[in-house]
Amino acid sequence: MNNFSKSALAIALSSTLIACGGGSDSGSGDSLKPPTTYTFTLNAKTINKCGVEQPVANADFYLQDSEWALVSSHQTDANGQISITTTDKTINYTIAKEQLNNGNVANVELRSFIDVNSASQATVVFENPQLSDDSSCQCQTQDLDLSYSLVSSVDKLASSAAFASAAVIDASNARFSDVEVCRESDKAWPNESFMVVATNSQDNLTAFSGFSNSFDATPGENWRLNTNAIAIALDVDHTKLQQLTTAQLIDNKLHFDFTAKQNDSQTIVFDNHAQSDNATYYGQAVNVHQESVSIVGKVIVKSFHTRLSAQYEDTVALTPALEAPVVDTVIFSEVSADGSYDYSKVDGYSAIHFTTKVNADHPQSSGKIPTTWHVYGPMAGKLPVADTLEKYSYIKRDIATIETLHVEMFASDSASSYDSFINAFSKGSAYQTSGVLSNYRTHLLELEK
Repeated sequence: MNNFSKSALAIALSSTLIACGGGSDSGSGDSLKPPTTYTFTLNAKTINKCGVEQPVANADFYLQDSEWALVSSHQTDANGQISITTTDKTINYTIAKEQLNNGNVANVELRSFIDVNSASQATVVFENPQLSDDSSCQCQTQDLDLSYSLVSSVDKLASSAAFASAAVIDASNARFSDVEVCRESDKAWPNESFMVVATNSQDNLTAFSGFSNSFDATPGENWRLNTNAIAIALDVDHTKLQQLTTAQLIDNKLHFDFTAKQNDSQTIVFDNHAQSDNATYYGQAVNVHQESVSIVGKVIVKSFHTRLSAQYEDTVALTPALEAPVVDTVIFSEVSADGSYDYSKVDGYSAIHFTTKVNADHPQSSGKIPTTWHVYGPMAGKLPVADTLEKYSYIKRDIATIETLHVEMFASDSASSYDSFINAFSKGSAYQTSGVLSNYRTHLLELEK
């Protein structure tokens, strides 16, 4: 790599964080009329291994202006909540949390939101499992034997529960090893699904599944489950998509996850099982446009169409974009040296989500600190700065520290406004059964060093 290319890359990528925030004028206002005030509230939480939501106390909240200059800094209370009053109709903000290990910073997660309604409510879910308290969880680990109808060959064994491995025993039985199921102490065990996808004697795709919520220990024995539901096979139109993943959302967990790849002509859907009344069908289709190596590293460009619906037909008739967006995947020049970015030339897309993972040099640590920064904003804007984030000002995003960069652009058939997307992002839910994130398309640019 020549020196010019290195310099261009460093400027383009480091600008997302190492720009100086300027001051802002408060404005004189009308002294005869009190200014209108708005109250913004936020709830920070995490989810432990048995599915219990828990507040994240002492998360650092930074209220910022449109240029990312610091207006004020706060922390969430014991309930993970914070309330801010402002005279601005919209705000920018960053919320961050350090995870400590034996008193030392082990990793950092930050989330920044651009141009948010100051009178709205937001929820942020921190993904780091080390932030959660699992002491109230009761977990059981044991093998489970699954029985099903005779099949010619097995294509996939899957479960909503965690397990170490799975193997076929014979033509109608399989074993899931070290299945781990967790519940909140003194509560009922969750319903976990187990599935076998197979080829029948007519060489057609078929699948069987069953649910269990009996996971008390049985020393010296395996848990046992007979399947009681059979899937229907649906054709996949590979002229529109390369891969199709189908699943069902039950109690905010995906079940029956199956991906039909390029050579798979069918996918499977369970339309009648023990939890059908509680299920929402999920589908995600993808086209991969580019896989290449450039001066920045490995670059992948993909298009997705994701949908959740009460009708399974909606989740298999998906149409991700057939062509890649026309953007710079060499030095990512849509991001300028001053921290501004502009992807507005990608027609039809309303919002963008940047995810950057870096190894940061913490001033009080001799090692690198894994740091993940999410930024949610419109298709053109200015990315946040680290300089003004007080104890996080050490974080730099340059050629030496960047591990991955994801640029994800969002569009929806139901709404085209940025407000619709920033409101959806502010709900903190990975799966949403209504609104713009129940049926949406994305372009994803992935950079990995």
